[in-house]
Amino acid sequence: VGSSSTSSRAPQTQKTPWIKDVPLAVRRETRRVYNMLRTEDDDFNGWLIAPGITFKTGANQTVANRLVQEVKGLNSEFLSQHITDAVYRFYKSTCEQMSVQRRGKQPMKQTLQRRRERLNRKLQERNAALDKMTFSEEGQRERWKPAIHIDMMSSEDSAMEGDESVIAVKTLPWRSNQVNLMMKRLDDKINLEKSARAKRRVLSTSASSR
Repeated sequence: VGSSSTSSRAPQTQKTPWIKDVPLAVRRETRRVYNMLRTEDDDFNGWLIAPGITFKTGANQTVANRLVQEVKGLNSEFLSQHITDAVYRFYKSTCEQMSVQRRGKQPMKQTLQRRRERLNRKLQERNAALDKMTFSEEGQRERWKPAIHIDMMSSEDSAMEGDESVIAVKTLPWRSNQVNLMMKRLDDKINLEKSARAKRRVLSTSASSR
């Protein structure tokens, strides 16, 4: 019975057997040639990655065949099977990277939205505190108005320390010391009013529960 001189490795459609057999040099060269083609060849569109599209889709097979041809032409010492496997592996890793990026867009959008909401809330609170503040000289309030602007609000990032949520404030390096002192005065006034309101709520709750 003739044995399998024709025997061999698993076909390309089986994903796992070949992965650890692809030399690093071949994988790196495959990525380099792909990026070079994307930059220098207007007819090379790169991988088509979208729902329902696979490696076997015509457009991706065209990309794969061109990539194999170019890598082999530049590196005749590479085994053709290694190049073919490296191309498929590169396609799969590109798909995974794009999937991670898509999943990361929504949390980033929510983070930016929360940051904008905090900045707007801080702006409103400081404007209200400025209106209530007393000044020794006439016209001082009006002179400070332009400084209480959204661009002068320091950004804030929420974070977790242990089990508690905290806010990290990022100071603005272009704000003068005078502006920083005024912002601190306004924030002290805001925090004092918040503490007073919280104390009134506690007293009100205690009274109603008696």
